[in-house]
Amino acid sequence: MQPHLWRAAALGTQFAPHGPCHGRCGVERRFGVAQLEQALEAAEGIAAFKGFAGLGEGPHIQAAGMEFTRFHAAQCTGARRWNNAGMSPSLSPVPALVLASTSAYRRELLARLRLPFDVLAPEVDETPSPGESPASLSERLALAKARAVARLRPHAVVIGSDQVAELDGQPIGKPGHHANAVAQLRAMRGRSVVFHTAVAVLRHDTAFEAVRRVPVTVRFRALSDAEIETYLRLEQPYDCAGSAKCETLGITLLDAIESDDPTALIGLPLIVTSALLRQAGLDALSAHAGHGGAA
Repeated sequence: MQPHLWRAAALGTQFAPHGPCHGRCGVERRFGVAQLEQALEAAEGIAAFKGFAGLGEGPHIQAAGMEFTRFHAAQCTGARRWNNAGMSPSLSPVPALVLASTSAYRRELLARLRLPFDVLAPEVDETPSPGESPASLSERLALAKARAVARLRPHAVVIGSDQVAELDGQPIGKPGHHANAVAQLRAMRGRSVVFHTAVAVLRHDTAFEAVRRVPVTVRFRALSDAEIETYLRLEQPYDCAGSAKCETLGITLLDAIESDDPTALIGLPLIVTSALLRQAGLDALSAHAGHGGAA
């Protein structure tokens, strides 16, 4: 890479955690947005993450019609791609990581792995195909999301995910508003609902592509109309398939949850995701090896 682009990449990633217009915007004005993004891509997302606390969100940049956001893992001390001591680039086998999803729930789950990652919003038609089962739909959409973003970031490891709830063989989507949520919870009370959460991991430059689905069976209590109304008024889970958030107050609506991966119901099965990332060449523990430990 040209020396001035190394400098742009270093400055851009070093100041990204300070917010949308503090630090990096100045770098963009100095080097230009196009050159800065070229530098970041060529350097596989160069990062200087040591010592940064919290989950920081970088600027939003429109690239090929997709919303782009850079995130920095909480207390991430590994996977560094910039040698701060000598301010010179250091080669790293750790590839960049991209989440192909606009879901805040998946973003928060992926941050638990303490890996820096970018977010790109995939442009995918989520309309079910005629006769398509909820299980197949979740896998197809997870793969479609990952493929859409992997075409833009061929050297990165890309994660796509989708969740479809199923009752009596029919898909249950996000309610969108109160009336739909009431109808969903009334239909599910006293019943078992299967939530199909699929995750796909792609890496174009190594031709790696894999998709896995984790089913979660949720058994709802025999809820009264009053309980349904009270819950919806307090939680307003209108952006969640099945109208309930198990990670918060929605857990009180349930009799049982059966799953091999406890994070699958929230939106991203981290056990399966970690396994697929390792197969793709990105091991969360290895990325931090030698950089952690108590002082």
